[in-house]
Amino acid sequence: MSIKPEYMQKILTGEKTIEIRRTRTNVAEGDLIIFYASSPMKAILGAAMVVTVVTGAPGAIWRKYKRELGITKSVYDVYYSCSVKAYGIILDKIWEYESPVSLEKIREFWEGFVPPQSYRYLSKEEFKLVSSLNKG
Repeated sequence: MSIKPEYMQKILTGEKTIEIRRTRTNVAEGDLIIFYASSPMKAILGAAMVVTVVTGAPGAIWRKYKRELGITKSVYDVYYSCSVKAYGIILDKIWEYESPVSLEKIREFWEGFVPPQSYRYLSKEEFKLVSSLNKG
C-alpha cells in the first residue's frame, strides 16, 4: 500500500492507527499490509495487520476516529470533499523494517516493479521476495 511519507511516519510511531481511503480496498481482518512510502522516500518501511475496515459517511468517521487518523480536520475535509463514503483500515501490530527497502533495491531483484498508485496485492512469491529484501 502506498502512503505519503508524512503519514507513514505517523503510522510507524503509533500516532496514526487508521489508514483512510476514498474507495474500499479488499482487505480483511488478519491481512498483512506492507507499506511503501511514496516520493521522495520511495521505499518499503514497514507493515501492519488489519484489525477491520470501517465504513461510513465522512463526517461520522471523523467524529468517531479523529484521534486515530493522524490528519487534521481541514486536510480530511479536502480529501473527502467529493465523497459520500469514507473507509478506514484499522491497523494493529505495526512494525518498522530494520532498514528501508529502497525502490532501487526492489528493482534489482524484481524486474519491472512499479510501485502501486494506491495499493496492490502480492502473490506468495512476491511477498517472499519483498520479505527477503528486508533481511538481506
